[in-house]
Amino acid sequence: MHLLNQLERLTYIDWLIKQKATGTPKQLAAKLEVSVVTVYRTIAMLKNEMKAPIVYCKHCRGYKYTDEDYELKLK
Repeated sequence: MHLLNQLERLTYIDWLIKQKATGTPKQLAAKLEVSVVTVYRTIAMLKNEMKAPIVYCKHCRGYKYTDEDYELKLK
């Protein structure tokens, strides 16, 4: 995958989380135009490598940050 596309995807996911608009993994995959597997891999990368405090909320059926002050830092 092209690095710029990946950075754009991460930035868009971050924005969607902050807007409370990710939806389910299937809905997020459709928004990103990727597979559900890619969504899971990208979320796992954000959580494990970038230490983003992301959880899936079954009640709101979407991803959210456990720390509302979290800022994604892309370098």
